[in-house]
Amino acid sequence: MADKFAVQYGMLHGCIFVGRLNKAQTMFLDGKEDHTNPAVFAAAEYIAAKWDGQMDLSNGRRKFRITVEELDVDDGEANP
Repeated sequence: MADKFAVQYGMLHGCIFVGRLNKAQTMFLDGKEDHTNPAVFAAAEYIAAKWDGQMDLSNGRRKFRITVEELDVDDGEANP
């Protein structure tokens, strides 16, 4: 069986973790890694390309509207 992976916001650490899941899919195995910036950037690119810059999503308990606006790159500014 192929490994299952999860992406999860870690409230205590304030970052997005990616890692392999146990068979029950209830816990991360052998640690998890912080992939906050790549995850957020990938989501922004996806929303800009597939949803014309705005996406509503819900998991049944919470609902969000995410709006993405592409900005010009300024060589003098850098984001983490």
